Order: sequence, then structure tokens, then C-alpha cells
Amino acid sequence: MNQKNIYLKNGSRITVSGSSPDAVTGFKCDLIYMNNFEYINNLNDIYPAIQSAIYYTNGKLILSSTPRYKKDFFYNLWIDAAKKESSFKRINISWKENPYFDEEWYKKHCLILNNNPDTIATELDGKFINKKSNKKVAINIRLEPEKKEKILRKMKQKNISSITSYIMELINKDLEY
Repeated sequence: MNQKNIYLKNGSRITVSGSSPDAVTGFKCDLIYMNNFEYINNLNDIYPAIQSAIYYTNGKLILSSTPRYKKDFFYNLWIDAAKKESSFKRINISWKENPYFDEEWYKKHCLILNNNPDTIATELDGKFINKKSNKKVAINIRLEPEKKEKILRKMKQKNISSITSYIMELINKDLEY
């Protein structure tokens, strides 16, 4: 386990460690701060160990993170706090509240994020998104030979190498209208 300790004159200790269940096992903590909580793996294993570490001292737990997926561990904690079904207090801080950030900054960062709507929603707008399915949809198309040849010529003119890319281009154009 990668761990660093800082000892203070008052006898307190600050421990910095990785995120695993054994990182806090055996500790009694007054305060645990976890950054990027939503992106930690094995939260179902880690969270009970954290709760045990703060239980006996009546310690506090601070979680910070950009949101990610609806129905994940952090999302459920966030929703429970909104319903007052947990001891957490929600604080949402938007980039708009930072005096150094403006619309120009936002637009620049949207470009940095390749204008990906899901990444912009989570990283810049602070929104939880639905998980995307990894299932690929298969579409079977039967074409008359002359239509197939016409499509292949158009693909060649547009320098498109796969029929899937060509179909996606047509679908995207259709969705723009």
C-alpha cells in the first residue's frame, strides 16, 4: 500500500494513501477526505471500511468529485442527501461561480473535450449522465446491385472507407433537420 504520513506538533497525524479497503483498516479517524470519489474502484468494499474508521471517533467524511453515471455509488449518495436520507450535505460548485472562468473559458474547454456532450455534462456542467450501453446494434441492409454500386461510388468520392461510416453520416445529416 502506498502511504505517506505527516506528523503534527499537536500529536495529530495526516495520512495520505491509495484507495483500497485496507487503507483505513485498523485506523480510527476524525476526518477522512476523498477526492474524485466517483472514480474510485471497489466502492462497495471501501465504503464500509471508511465508515468503520470514523465510527468510534464520531468522525467526519468529506467526499468530492465530479459526477459521472446515474445509478452509481456516488449518485446514490448524492440523491439520498437530497432526500435527507443520509447525514451528507450536498454542495454543488459550478465553474460559473469562479471569477476566473467565463463563457470564453467554457467554450475553449468544450473544444478541449472534443465537444463530447457526455464529457462536457460531467466535467464542466456537473451533471450525472446515463451509462452508455456497450451493445452494438446490427443493422442488416439488402440492396439492389445498382444501388449498392451507387453507394460505393459516393463513398469513394467522399473518401469513406466503411459502409457503417457512410450510414452514420447519412443518419447524422438526417438528424440535423
